[in-house]
Amino acid sequence: MNDRNQCILTGRVTKTPVLAHTRKGDAYCEMSLAVNRTYRDGSGAEKREIAFINVMTWTTLAETCAAQAVKGSALRLEGSIKQDRWQTPEGPRSRLYVLAHHVEFKSHSGKDAPQEVFAESEQPPEDLSSMPHETDAAQRPETESPS
Repeated sequence: MNDRNQCILTGRVTKTPVLAHTRKGDAYCEMSLAVNRTYRDGSGAEKREIAFINVMTWTTLAETCAAQAVKGSALRLEGSIKQDRWQTPEGPRSRLYVLAHHVEFKSHSGKDAPQEVFAESEQPPEDLSSMPHETDAAQRPETESPS
């Protein structure tokens, strides 16, 4: 059996996406997506569970997401699960997120019919060592916010 790392999510943006650039000038966008899951428990009562998923996009897709998505926007995205690992003085750290390569922005004309706005990403840079980690505030100054 071949391993496969692929995910498709539909949800809402929890806060306005943040566009930044690595020291080498590569654009990336970080956002969080709230994804609902409805199920019935053992007694038959309907339950609702919300997962908050961190998402990252790169290059032109990052710029499109930063320009199009706002808090509350409905998105459908395709991507893969990525795990970053790094060392801090306190010990090893890691985080999981979805590295999205396709994003569709949904409209709200009564129902979630896809808009004509969608974007695909090129591959992210091979060397992500200059990538800051949201839990490592000391590395945040390595990025530059767009003016």
